[in-house]
Amino acid sequence: MNRAQILTLFVLSVLVTGCHGTTNRFTPTTSGDFVDLVVSGSYAFAIQRSFGMHIVDVSDPSQAHEVGSFQSGDVTHVKIVDNLAFLAGSRPCLQIVDVSNPRSPKSVGQIDPTGLICNGADLAVDGHLVYFSAGIEGIFIFDVSDPRTPVRLGNFKSNSFLSDTHVAVAGDKLYVAGSSDFQVLDVSDPMAPVALSSSLDVGSNPLALVVQGPRAYVADSFGGLRILDVTTPASPRILTDYKPSILGADVIVAPNGSIWYGDYDGLHQLDLTDLAHPKDQRFVAIHSVNRIAVQGPHAYVAGSTSIVILDL
Repeated sequence: MNRAQILTLFVLSVLVTGCHGTTNRFTPTTSGDFVDLVVSGSYAFAIQRSFGMHIVDVSDPSQAHEVGSFQSGDVTHVKIVDNLAFLAGSRPCLQIVDVSNPRSPKSVGQIDPTGLICNGADLAVDGHLVYFSAGIEGIFIFDVSDPRTPVRLGNFKSNSFLSDTHVAVAGDKLYVAGSSDFQVLDVSDPMAPVALSSSLDVGSNPLALVVQGPRAYVADSFGGLRILDVTTPASPRILTDYKPSILGADVIVAPNGSIWYGDYDGLHQLDLTDLAHPKDQRFVAIHSVNRIAVQGPHAYVAGSTSIVILDL
């Protein structure tokens, strides 16, 4: 075990509090920060900067172990739909990987338009459509009905869409959080997306965006968590401004409807009974949370070098 792994285990063993305990942790031998994490069924798909995707069997969280991997340079985000993993990064911009056999993932298609700068890209997937954020290049919509040959459809650009632009889709609406800019787009015609709302400042460096029902949740590196009412897409408004610590990193809505927020200090399960005054229902102190996933009685937390599995 190297020095970094020993330090990680020591810090985590000291700082994990406020839950039933640490069930397990996964620390790969490869180097690089974990930047995204999705748990789907019996597997966790973890994106490690400068490496690619690790596939970890979490059917028994106490015995979590890697079963496969897909090396792909500087990948930043992953979405899992059925047996396909959609990987967004810099070169290529988007890769589509068959993970039906987690032990042997295989690339089936990719999108890498000539001249397109897509460093720091995010993506959302809805059915056969992929909504791809390419930063300053704007939002691109692709038809992936045949993942071997994706087809480019529409494009939407804004001067405020930078490398940290994030996207979420719900029905025929696409929600976009860019630098100091939150917008709602009508994507009912994927060939011609149209802005429904004017820009709303939700923070200068958004790192995560989730939309659930009438609310949007934005985690910003400097501004903390903002919760928006998007009942009227043309005029979204901020309901909550919550900043318990510095360096907000992620926000998720768990399958049971609970809200989890991660920042520099740790993992917060939020009580939003009073939206104007959120408070911690539960807090787990883990240094520098990057990404969160919750499935069943477990939380999966991606930190700088490890995935920590917590028994809730």
